[in-house]
Amino acid sequence: MNVEEMLSKICMKFHCSCDDVKGRSKQGNVADARRLFCYIMRKDGMHPNEIGKMIFRDRTTVIGAIKKTVSLLEVKDKETIEILKSLDIEI
Repeated sequence: MNVEEMLSKICMKFHCSCDDVKGRSKQGNVADARRLFCYIMRKDGMHPNEIGKMIFRDRTTVIGAIKKTVSLLEVKDKETIEILKSLDIEI
């Protein structure tokens, strides 16, 4: 699955548009979609600079999003785990 397909799949799951994720919105569902996109792309081997360019964010913002997702997975956050499983992402 390519990057745009993954972004579209995540956006459908969170009921937002790809433009929302790439935009400035701080709404919960959009921020969560953006955070999980960063995590999934990094797990797929993409560098934070590359991820940031795709969603118009700084690499440090991307790294923060990845760390937040990792910490949620460490405490076994059910919602995050269920979403990743529904997207066929190995945890």
